[in-house]
Amino acid sequence: MATTCQTQSYLAGQAIHSLAAYQAWGAPQSLTHLVDRVWAQEGLPHPGPPQFLLPHAEPSLCLLQTGASARLVLCGPARTPRVSALAPDQRLFGITLRPEIAAALSGIHPNDCIDRMETPDRRLTRGLAGLTDRIATLETRTGLELYLQGFARLAIDIIETVDPAPEVEAAHRIRQYRGQVRLGRLGEDLGLSPRQLRRRFIDRLGISPKRYAREHRLAAAIGEADAGLRPDWAAIAAGAGYCDQAHLISETRDLTGLTPVELHARRRGMSEISNTSA
Repeated sequence: MATTCQTQSYLAGQAIHSLAAYQAWGAPQSLTHLVDRVWAQEGLPHPGPPQFLLPHAEPSLCLLQTGASARLVLCGPARTPRVSALAPDQRLFGITLRPEIAAALSGIHPNDCIDRMETPDRRLTRGLAGLTDRIATLETRTGLELYLQGFARLAIDIIETVDPAPEVEAAHRIRQYRGQVRLGRLGEDLGLSPRQLRRRFIDRLGISPKRYAREHRLAAAIGEADAGLRPDWAAIAAGAGYCDQAHLISETRDLTGLTPVELHARRRGMSEISNTSA
């Protein structure tokens, strides 16, 4: 039986995203240069919809709990949509890392863990080893808080300051504007040619800036759609910076193999949605 425990609060307010057995919170202010978000996924006591993940460049440092035991793993970036399904006795606590610091923090470059799990650097596994058994006894949000506290103590020692490299600033701006950036202008602002920006970005993050921007723009659109049963796809397309609804459909198909309506249905665990075409 999960118990409760008093911890310093790192998770402010309500979850920023909630879907089936998955909940996510924004990163604490002191960790925004390292962390994109923190999240938890629980196994369901009865057959339920799996978590349908979008392609993403960000690896997650995860604590996978099975019964009373837990282990630390690095869940790599996904180049194609991925399904995450847990057994009833499992929970997954995740800290999604900024891809530009993932190698320095975990010891594994994002390119070396695409679509698979790896064991992270010993500094992390040893430093968090004492928390795993304790977290397994706590209710989900309290366990995630404790995990994040342990991570924060280690991570800030490993990476003390924000890296001023131009590719790091480029990644920050792409996220800040949810993928709605002009990459040529971004390179000029940072003193790099398009070729230099692309090379440095791939070397550091394992993905091109164009692909990174496309993934973030799609994530913004689908994240908005997740909030409702019958999304207004035309409005979502406009808000996410697509030329029109057809452009959103084309991008969604290219990145996921599905239409927006099909993707929305998969993520909400529904077999059919009556909606405007998209």
